[in-house]
Amino acid sequence: MAVQKDFNQEKPATASGVGKFFWYLSFIFIIPIFISIGISNKLNKYLVKINEADSGIDTQLTQRSDSLTKLVDVTRQAMKYEQSTLTEVTRLRNTNVNGLSTEEKADLNDKMTQLQRSINIQMEAYPNLTATQNVKSLQKSITDCEQNIAASRRIYNSNVSIYNQTITQYPDNVIASQKHLSSKPFFESTPEERKDVKMDLGF
Repeated sequence: MAVQKDFNQEKPATASGVGKFFWYLSFIFIIPIFISIGISNKLNKYLVKINEADSGIDTQLTQRSDSLTKLVDVTRQAMKYEQSTLTEVTRLRNTNVNGLSTEEKADLNDKMTQLQRSINIQMEAYPNLTATQNVKSLQKSITDCEQNIAASRRIYNSNVSIYNQTITQYPDNVIASQKHLSSKPFFESTPEERKDVKMDLGF
């Protein structure tokens, strides 16, 4: 009867010192793992955004290059382009944008701006030619591409700025080092490229 009475009494739960030690020790290892996973996912998200913006720049650079070369093609018979202009157009045809670094893409964009300005100057002597619908359409396409490149560049640089700052801050820099990540270059415009390029659309 005494045994049954003892069994029905409230007793506090107990755990051995060894059990407590291993329980708290597990938290010491588990918490950093979750933090590492969170940081790794965050860095991967930034890289995806950077790559998406970079891909957008590639697409617009390719379209701008195509439109410039087509513009020269459709006006070449009626105009006498300078040899330097034709040489630059040939170089554009043979350029694979996807294989370029960020710095090379910025340089290519600058070269296209210079080419665009040169074409504009030479076309001023042919007002009847610039009034044709085909030329107007190509000029508008070039202008749209230029604006889209500027927008994509802003998005790219914004994401690069956040990413570059993140991988230098603790504890993010620890995970970035483990993943062998490096800072990303900005897509910088040159003074030449920052000048406004006006396309006479004839409107």
